[in-house]
Amino acid sequence: MTAGERFDAATLPQVAAANPAVAAWVSANAGSGKTRVLTNRVARILLNGTPPHRVLCLTFTKAAAANMQNRLVERLGEWSMLPDATLRERLLDLGESEESLDAQRLASARTLFARALETPGGLKMQTIHAFATTLLRRFPLEAGVSPQFSSIDDRAARRMRIDILEFMARNHPAIFDAMAVHCSAADAETLIEEIAAKRHLFAATPSRAEIAAQFDLPEDCEEPNIDDLLTDPERDLLARLLEQLRTSSTVRDQNALARLETMNLAAPSESETEILEAVFLTGASAKDPFSPKCDSFPSKAAREGLGTAMVRELNAFMVMIWRLRAQRLGVRAMRKTFALHEFA
Repeated sequence: MTAGERFDAATLPQVAAANPAVAAWVSANAGSGKTRVLTNRVARILLNGTPPHRVLCLTFTKAAAANMQNRLVERLGEWSMLPDATLRERLLDLGESEESLDAQRLASARTLFARALETPGGLKMQTIHAFATTLLRRFPLEAGVSPQFSSIDDRAARRMRIDILEFMARNHPAIFDAMAVHCSAADAETLIEEIAAKRHLFAATPSRAEIAAQFDLPEDCEEPNIDDLLTDPERDLLARLLEQLRTSSTVRDQNALARLETMNLAAPSESETEILEAVFLTGASAKDPFSPKCDSFPSKAAREGLGTAMVRELNAFMVMIWRLRAQRLGVRAMRKTFALHEFA
């Protein structure tokens, strides 16, 4: 029987990929036989005389490594018990040639099971992490780790992150609270993982003054509040603007009017700062994001109704909103950065 008669169009590529004489890169859908191809390839490598301890298979998961090892041991155990004719058919199904399967080759195939079981440490089918751990244990000095190091799995690592959070909450409540303002418990676990991965960035904790300097802010700078934006002159300005917007027919002016009318100008809340920014600053997708809408808001007709002097006052108010927004975001970023460094 020729190869073309034994193998169909689907199995021919699998047989080719299992041939240890060629390098192969396999890409296929789940359930299409990738593990089977790899098991066949290892079986043929062993059949060709490679000692079992010289073969290494790496996978991503422990389940995949165990599955492949079980399949291979089952395959080799089956070979050890088959009569010549049946064993020959099995090896031909792998892609071995008829002329290579003499009595000596068949006898060698039957010994593979015992040789695999007698290999110190068994067949090396490991996860990438397990292989890396093996290298570190062999070369701890070169890797810069303690020879007595131990590795942890994902579950133990998560338990450790939770323990860290509990320790910080009990022993450093101020630092913990400053961090907790900015992230949830789940985010905090991820944050700990990121800090550990980038620990070289947190070797030294900068002072408040050093962090403030990164944002071009004085160390004692505070976040502005709504009262910094709305003194009596600004309230009067907004009241006159509202009167003018009510006479405008443009959609843009009416949208701004609807937002501004939700504000309590007599006793505005801190959240209403966002309304002022949305009305008087450009959006995130603008060519110059979050810049003051000087001489472009409100509409031309509304600006003419306000008069030149009032438009200048309105432009100055927009610039103030823009500057205080930058200050507000800068102070928040400064606080976040300091909280991050202290927690790290």
